[in-house]
Amino acid sequence: MKEINPAELPETITIKIDTNKELKLFLTNGRNGKIHTGIGALSDIEWYEYKITNSDEIGLPYDNIALSLFAVDDATRKKAAETIVKEKITSKDTKRPNIDYNTGNIHPDITWLNDNPNKTIKQLVLCKKLGPKTTNEGNDHNFYCYRNTKRETGCYVHKACYYPLIEEDNALHNDWRYKLLESLWIELSKN
Repeated sequence: MKEINPAELPETITIKIDTNKELKLFLTNGRNGKIHTGIGALSDIEWYEYKITNSDEIGLPYDNIALSLFAVDDATRKKAAETIVKEKITSKDTKRPNIDYNTGNIHPDITWLNDNPNKTIKQLVLCKKLGPKTTNEGNDHNFYCYRNTKRETGCYVHKACYYPLIEEDNALHNDWRYKLLESLWIELSKN
């Protein structure tokens, strides 16, 4: 799959998501121009972000799309799931890779970032505020559930919030989230 050059990202973009709905996006500014960076111990993580300007108008439960410079694969996700962090996610003492319980974000090991200096967009992540965490809509098979104990409610992230998917599952190809992100990827890949 072709990676996307951030220098070629359009400021605004419109994606048709069904016969009568269009998704309107604009590229937001981070702390370093168009690139966003984490804080504290996560300052090595960088991404770009499109704000969905009409998410309420079209009834979309997400409000932005993160354009990640690293792609989470299933091995990284499983390793990160061993360390689910509820507090002090930006502390230098927090082990990585990890998953932020409050946002659903997966933070890779710092060595992965050092070994992959290519600054191209490798994955899209559909987010609500700071991450892809959402409420469980009833089909646990379509969600990653992160929790430290069985008593916890858990942090739910729909599997189709990632494009390309973390783990291939053809059943997700019909999910509206997958189709939306796939359409955006195709549009951004034209440049």
